[in-house]
Amino acid sequence: MFLNVALVFALRVGGTALWLLFTVICARILTVGDFGQLFFAVNVILAGGAAAAMGYDVALLRFGARYWQQGQHPAFFALLREARLTVLGCGLLVLALFLAAAGLRFDTPVTGGFAIAVPTVLAILATALMALNRDALRAAGKLRDALFGQSIIRTVVPAVLLSGLALAGAVSVQMALGCYLAGLLAALVWEQLRIRQLPRGGAAPAAAGRHWVSALSVWPGEASLIVFQRAGGIMIGLTGGLEMAAMFLAAERVAQLGTFITDAVRTAVAPPLAQASGLALQREVSRASLLMLISGCLGGLLLLSGGWILLAGFGPAYLDAYPVLCVLLAGQLSWAVLGPTALILNMQGQERLRSVIGVAAAAALVLVLAWAGTALQAACAVAAISWAMNGALWWGIRKRTGVTPGVFGLSAASARRTLAEEFSQLRQRLARRQAETDQ
Repeated sequence: MFLNVALVFALRVGGTALWLLFTVICARILTVGDFGQLFFAVNVILAGGAAAAMGYDVALLRFGARYWQQGQHPAFFALLREARLTVLGCGLLVLALFLAAAGLRFDTPVTGGFAIAVPTVLAILATALMALNRDALRAAGKLRDALFGQSIIRTVVPAVLLSGLALAGAVSVQMALGCYLAGLLAALVWEQLRIRQLPRGGAAPAAAGRHWVSALSVWPGEASLIVFQRAGGIMIGLTGGLEMAAMFLAAERVAQLGTFITDAVRTAVAPPLAQASGLALQREVSRASLLMLISGCLGGLLLLSGGWILLAGFGPAYLDAYPVLCVLLAGQLSWAVLGPTALILNMQGQERLRSVIGVAAAAALVLVLAWAGTALQAACAVAAISWAMNGALWWGIRKRTGVTPGVFGLSAASARRTLAEEFSQLRQRLARRQAETDQ
């Protein structure tokens, strides 16, 4: 598992560096208000993409990993086709709603005109389709292919395009958003080419499961989690103005650098968690929790000490966002301490409980943010409800599965055993690769 985490980590580092470069370029060439509008739109795109995926990304990872392991490739591709058709139908509905809002001049930063509304909704659809492709490749064991488009292509294309436009002359919000959309489309093409190379033969598919039931069960939780993660910037943009949103979004972007290691852990541990049961489940949960704790604390400490330097890269005005960054990092610590709670529930068929808790947390956050007048107040709300949500998910795992995630399920002996097993597997894989190279 360490080798997979290291691979994912390397791709995340590259993608994060490119994403930070794109963000800094935007902050440097756009006014504070335009920067706030652009990343308000990006937050809407990320939240909308999760909603438009309709939970099929998780269904692909959960059922697709089992189909692929059992050699039922036709069943795997049938599920992928079902997911894509559902997402395309949902995307058309989102397109109609955005176009209607833009036509009526509904006063928000993304529906005030067609020049912003159209690329926003196209980016939402591309994001949803990318989520399906990414998790299909993950289920097939193609971690590198799954993350290369998401982490590298999606970020390098807009960074290069925007740099070229900046050298040629003035850049508008519409141009920057168009560059972001171009990156999504390029990554989508890459993922599709990788999927076409997967083997199609295999055992005859078993009786079709009710995948849509599982997808719709997990969908509220998945969508609410993304809404939870993006609500701060969106709500501050609506209530406090785009310049206040820019401060929050700059701190949020820097804080997210601390999550790319934990995201790498989630990506690597998801298939083993889906396949484990009984005593093996506690072992996999402990392993995932230990990796989450190490990665989460490491990322948080690095940003706590050096985050102000990154904010200075956005411009002198953004240094005021450092207290916001510190509060957001305190909220992110809940994932390091309590473990990958939402992922465990999803992979163990407890998606309804996860959805109920996620929807309740997202609703509570939106209500609290409606009364937040500053970026710091919004960050406090996000941090407090992050701990409450993850605490409720942790309690749900204990009650439903009997396993204990996070630091409370770790002991010194289990931590040493887990690390010894991981390093042993790593040495064996490296030895096999060296032997293959020598041959």
